[in-house]
Amino acid sequence: FLCISAATTIYFRCDIVLLRLLTHDDTTVGNYAAAYRLIEGVIMLATPLAHVFFRKLRVSLDDQGAFGRSFRLMLGVMSVLAVCATLGGLLLGPLILRLAFGDKYAAAEPLLAWLLASLPFILPNYVLTPGLVALGRERYYAAITILAAGLNIALNLLLIPFMAAKGAALATVVTEAALCAGLGWAFVKWGFTKK
Repeated sequence: FLCISAATTIYFRCDIVLLRLLTHDDTTVGNYAAAYRLIEGVIMLATPLAHVFFRKLRVSLDDQGAFGRSFRLMLGVMSVLAVCATLGGLLLGPLILRLAFGDKYAAAEPLLAWLLASLPFILPNYVLTPGLVALGRERYYAAITILAAGLNIALNLLLIPFMAAKGAALATVVTEAALCAGLGWAFVKWGFTKK
C-alpha cells in the first residue's frame, strides 16, 4: 500500500511540478492548478461513496454472485456519476472557476474542459480499485499504479514542451484511461475470484 500511495501521489502531482520546471510560466501553472482543483473537488465528493462501496464489496466477498452483482451496480453508478459530473463541469465549470478564483483565471476554462475528460476514468477507478483490494490483488494494483505513474511522467515530459498546460491535461487523461484499462483487465482476466 505504501508503493500504491507513493505512485498515486507522483502521478497526481508531477504534472504541476513538471509544468513549472518545463514552462517557467507561473500564470500557466496557476491556471492549470485552478482547473485541477475543480477535478479534485469532484473526486473528494465521490470518495465517501467509494468507501461505502468498498465496505459492501468486502461484506459480499464470500458470495461470488453477490460480489459480482454489487460490483457491476457500483461500477454503473460511478460511470453515470462520471458522465453527469463531466457534463455538469462543461456547463457550470467556467462559472465555478470564476466564482472560486476570480476573473483572472478565465484562461483556465479550456484547461478545465480538457481535464474533465479524465472523470469518466477516475470515478470508475474508485470501484475497480476497492474491488481488486477486496479480492486480494493488491500486488497487481500496485504494479498497474506504478506503471501509470511512469506513463504520466513520460507523457508530461513529452507533451508539456509542445502543448504546455494542455499537454499536462492530456497526459492526465491518457494516464487515467490507461489505469482504468489496466484495472479493468484484471476483472476480465480473473473475474471475481479471490486470490
